[in-house]
Amino acid sequence: MTGQIPDEVRYHRRRYAIAAIDGAGLFDPADHGLEPSPLSTGCWRGYCCRYVVKSGRLVLNRVEISVHDTQLYGRSRTPQARPWNRGAAVYDVPDVVMPFTGRLLIGAEVADIAYLNMGFWPAWGFLDVVELIIADGEVTATHDRSVDLAAVRDRIAATGTRPEAGEASADWIKRTFSLAYAYSWPDS
Repeated sequence: MTGQIPDEVRYHRRRYAIAAIDGAGLFDPADHGLEPSPLSTGCWRGYCCRYVVKSGRLVLNRVEISVHDTQLYGRSRTPQARPWNRGAAVYDVPDVVMPFTGRLLIGAEVADIAYLNMGFWPAWGFLDVVELIIADGEVTATHDRSVDLAAVRDRIAATGTRPEAGEASADWIKRTFSLAYAYSWPDS
């Protein structure tokens, strides 16, 4: 396994990776009757999304997924592909406001820390971290969490990308493939 390709959020003209999710209402293939298969070891879940914060709302405008013969939000796949997504269908969808309610930690600029062997980068692994508070697709608040997560990084960076002492491998794998706040921002 390798580090996983995260979903992306474009916020203030900058690309961020989704590092943690606490809430519900983001794109889910099951909501469309789809069961994607892994695209590669870097995309085990079989899909990747691009969201944009536009006019204060969280909108979905691209899905790359291992399912080809379908339509998403009334659109057929776009004839293009990126090198990592061998076999993925790309769907450029109209700006669909996501009914997400909860909070997201999004990060940019990976810090100089130990190599990530697998899973998603935790929020403490980024230099620039923003928390988005969202209610039914509308961004209601934002908080710069960069300083808070730099303190976490300073405390755990040496061991944070490896199993904890006595932790079973299966538990560590489950934790690193999680987008839970507890993994991305311990003690939050």
